[in-house]
Amino acid sequence: MTTTTQIIHKPTTKKQVKTFQDLGTWKAAQELAIAVLRQCESFPEAGNALVSLMTEAASGICTTIAQGFNEFEGEERDCFYQATHALLVRLENYVLIARGMGYLNEAQQEDLLRRSNNTRWILLKLQKLNKEWAKNRR
Repeated sequence: MTTTTQIIHKPTTKKQVKTFQDLGTWKAAQELAIAVLRQCESFPEAGNALVSLMTEAASGICTTIAQGFNEFEGEERDCFYQATHALLVRLENYVLIARGMGYLNEAQQEDLLRRSNNTRWILLKLQKLNKEWAKNRR
């Protein structure tokens, strides 16, 4: 029996985070967005509305993480991270619709959902670190 190992981007505490691009969360979100864009390339023309919704949600995940990191601190930053969770749920719903419409096969659906879940778990860790940081600044 063979097992597969999933690679998960983990926020690092050893390397100083200077920009949003240093965040493991943003890197995972970017990989998710690219995977969504690649999958949507094969959708039929009838699925253009769904392509628009999926790509908007996927790119919004990266953008919201970056914007929250760059513009705010502490609790304000966490509001952006909460909005990111909503975008992840929205994207997952669109993936399920795409599968129901036959635009994605089971493996493609599972890949996108796995990437989304991976991003969610890293985001939860980032939120925890952000709350600890905000608490220590008081």
